[in-house]
Amino acid sequence: MKKFAILLTALSLSALIAPTASAQVGTMDIKMEIENNNSMTYATKCPFKCIGTISTIDDVDWYSVQIGSLSTATSFTFTLTDVPTGKDYDLFVYNETGQLLGKSTNMGSASEMVTFPITAGKSYYAKVFSVSGYSTSAFYMLSADF
Repeated sequence: MKKFAILLTALSLSALIAPTASAQVGTMDIKMEIENNNSMTYATKCPFKCIGTISTIDDVDWYSVQIGSLSTATSFTFTLTDVPTGKDYDLFVYNETGQLLGKSTNMGSASEMVTFPITAGKSYYAKVFSVSGYSTSAFYMLSADF
């Protein structure tokens, strides 16, 4: 958690210095979902990029991000990519009280993106679920970014 808070703070500071700067994320920063992440309570912490599978039609994957208390960012984006061909997954985003902040419901295996306002020191949650189809072997990717 400390590493994540430090990285978020570093991203916030770099945004103040150079608004077009972006963080480079290596493969070590990709985290695999941790089951049972089927509710907000058991959400997998997502540092920058997470991969997971929707392994049954009823599977729901929750991810969380904690915004550092020193962050000056005003918005955050979750992006869902690599949805398996022929499947349709959607992305909903909630605050820590369970209020829906945004959703993306594109058809088919198209990418989903939700940008939402944030407050420093708060947690936010992404919910990935299937509208149609699932795969036990094909991974989707969820990216979290300022």
